[in-house]
Amino acid sequence: NIDSLAQDPLSRIQMADECGIKEWFHPAYAKLCARKAPLTAEEGRILGFERYTALWRIREEDLKATADRSMWEGPKSPRAEKTSSPPDIPLLKCKSKCCQIPFELNTKEKAFLARIAKARELDPR
Repeated sequence: NIDSLAQDPLSRIQMADECGIKEWFHPAYAKLCARKAPLTAEEGRILGFERYTALWRIREEDLKATADRSMWEGPKSPRAEKTSSPPDIPLLKCKSKCCQIPFELNTKEKAFLARIAKARELDPR
């Protein structure tokens, strides 16, 4: 099922590589950065060295910043968590069903987008 394949960030990156859908890269990278599970060696083989290390670095920086904040601020109340509206994800010009699959990001995933945009290794090819 194409809908379920496109919801997996790694599958979406692979499809974006194969089909040249540049708009899919950054949201998929954000999902990989925000998830709890670490990046795997297999994902590294699929992503390639430069993208893998850029994502690893972004995740590591976030982990360090989170650890530093929690050390000084203490645990946060769940009520203090801010929510934001979904970003404006550009619609693709392609009208086929596979290109129009939504890929929504949660607040944590959205927080990674600015750092992803700055990482030259993650520029769409």
